[in-house]
Amino acid sequence: MIRFFIRLTTLMLLSALSAAAVLFHRADDLSKISRKPSQALEKIDLAEGITQVVIKQSGKQLLDEGDINHFFATRLKLRQKGLTTDLAQPQEILCDLREASGTLYFCWKGVRYPQPFQASMDFTVGRRGPDLVMDVTGGHFGQLWVPKMLLSPLRPALNALAAACQPELIALLSLPKFSIAKEKLVLDPSF
Repeated sequence: MIRFFIRLTTLMLLSALSAAAVLFHRADDLSKISRKPSQALEKIDLAEGITQVVIKQSGKQLLDEGDINHFFATRLKLRQKGLTTDLAQPQEILCDLREASGTLYFCWKGVRYPQPFQASMDFTVGRRGPDLVMDVTGGHFGQLWVPKMLLSPLRPALNALAAACQPELIALLSLPKFSIAKEKLVLDPSF
């Protein structure tokens, strides 16, 4: 009887690992995420647009997720470093904004096989005193949900993204208030 339960438990564990491997290799459909910039910010730099909101003090301004994704597509040079250079090349970084939270998608394409790979990081952004704080709440490898402690392989990519977007983050820090709405970042220069 004990042998039966050991075999049944082994079968269940192997089935769970197989399901996790399948979910890990399935990519999400990212066609719903806007990539087109708004007319207002199509010609100017993103950091310049945020700085103008602070200088003009003309009330709340909205920054579409299409503006952010267009910025990622046109201004960032994506490259892979380290041991995985021969396996995959970065394809794009996308931001999906929801009410009070968002998701960053890091997308790679296989070098030898055209299989897309995705990793995503769910986050909330806010202020704690004078500091801008980004709290990671979880994420996905493909369609496999993982808790935030298992997202440490994405830390170098997130650090590189923060270093590349430093002028924009400094401009965002100069705002007294901002919030995340559905598909928009609300910039509020009022005190």
